[in-house]
Amino acid sequence: MANSINGSFVINYTKTEGTEIFYNDIPEETFTIVEPASKYWIKVRNVDRKSVGRPIKLRVVLQKPNSKELNILYSHNCTSQYEFNPSTFIVVPAGEKRAIIYVTYTGDTIPEMCVIDFETSSFSRNNYELKNTRMYITGSRSIDKGATIVPMRLKITPNFELSKDVGDTVLNRVNQKIKPKFYKIKDQSVGANAATFVVSTSEEGVVYYAIMKAGTTQDKVTQEEIYNETLSTGLIFGNEQTEVTNNLATIQSSFTVTGLEAQKKYLVGAYLNSSVGNSDIKFTEFTTQKTSNGGAIKIAFSAIVDNNDVIEAFSKVLRIAPERMAISTVKAILIVHQDTFKGTIMNERRFVYEILVGPNLYDDSTSVVALLRGFKQTTEM
Repeated sequence: MANSINGSFVINYTKTEGTEIFYNDIPEETFTIVEPASKYWIKVRNVDRKSVGRPIKLRVVLQKPNSKELNILYSHNCTSQYEFNPSTFIVVPAGEKRAIIYVTYTGDTIPEMCVIDFETSSFSRNNYELKNTRMYITGSRSIDKGATIVPMRLKITPNFELSKDVGDTVLNRVNQKIKPKFYKIKDQSVGANAATFVVSTSEEGVVYYAIMKAGTTQDKVTQEEIYNETLSTGLIFGNEQTEVTNNLATIQSSFTVTGLEAQKKYLVGAYLNSSVGNSDIKFTEFTTQKTSNGGAIKIAFSAIVDNNDVIEAFSKVLRIAPERMAISTVKAILIVHQDTFKGTIMNERRFVYEILVGPNLYDDSTSVVALLRGFKQTTEM
């Protein structure tokens, strides 16, 4: 590539005319050439994953999108048991900042360390600089409690590091009939309408779960019914990605379930879907807590009103279901009060209704006492 130049330059044209065709003079042109002060970087992200014979993403990131398509070439000295897709170069489309190389190790033993070298294409001018032109691919045994054959820990970094445990057998697509382990599921906190659970597994992946009616026959529940949400006794379904904490041996996930009924026993079942396969389903029972107490409020009317009309009107004011309310005032007593009214000595008669409000069994986030207190504060003169 030519050395960079900056500044304004004048280009003069000359013409050569024939005997029959004549051309106008070409005016001189001034061009300003500006070379950016610094280049933008291109980084190849590190990888540290368990490899079981499936593609792992090696991400290439640009500091800023390029205005034109950018080609990044690469070569490697890895064994034929490594597969790279695409095989020799990646294309970063104009306006994009990212591209991906899929790296797959198909072997069943840990290989020696190998290298992969990167360079930008020399066919087009660009203003990018590779921060890590060489990446080292190393393998070692992963820490996997309870696994008969452990997966290989595949690392791709710019730091020189030799493979460990070279030649040891590791899990791949051929011998991966061993199921991942689902060690435990435990309720971390249980409220009236929500519960949080913590699970631990031997592999990374997605935890699928179902909240079921208590008494569900556990050995008849299948992973397919939980995944497809077709379990007849299932009430709530969901999933959560696992998280690696502290080290590769501790793989945990937590999930929170809402919309539960208070003071009710449930059964939760969960399993792990990972690149190794599906684990068995793990179950645990739990019971939701008691809701907050109900409450009562007295409201005076200038006339006797039908109980249903009172409940309907008050439910709209409080924005709660009418089924949560009842009238404790006996209508016959109100009629007696009406008959004792004497207009000659009384200004008016008030008819007091006592309205009972029960808690929301499915959402106890706002207690009845707080609800009624808020109503009184907004209506007091």
